[in-house]
Amino acid sequence: MKNKLEALQVVKTVRRDAESKKAYDIFKKIYNLKINEKIKENNENQIRKASNKSRAMWKIIKPAKGKSEEEKSDLTAGEMNEYLAGGGNPQLKKLIKLQSHMRITLKT
Repeated sequence: MKNKLEALQVVKTVRRDAESKKAYDIFKKIYNLKINEKIKENNENQIRKASNKSRAMWKIIKPAKGKSEEEKSDLTAGEMNEYLAGGGNPQLKKLIKLQSHMRITLKT
């Protein structure tokens, strides 16, 4: 299916006519629908086979939303302690320091 899509793209590029473009666009939509269908089937199978279904769902959702499995922080233990002790927001302080080096505008 991918080969046919690539062939239609070449034909569309070479001919540069409306008919070739329309054929390519229609086939590309079908191709994308098939890919999405297969992804859904794969996700359903992963959830169905998992012993912890909730965890399996979240393993699928997080990457789809652009979040890593574990959110990592660059805070040091001292910064975390300062924050928890009421010394302010260390992340905001880091952003303010970065602002002087980069073109970042902080909205408060």
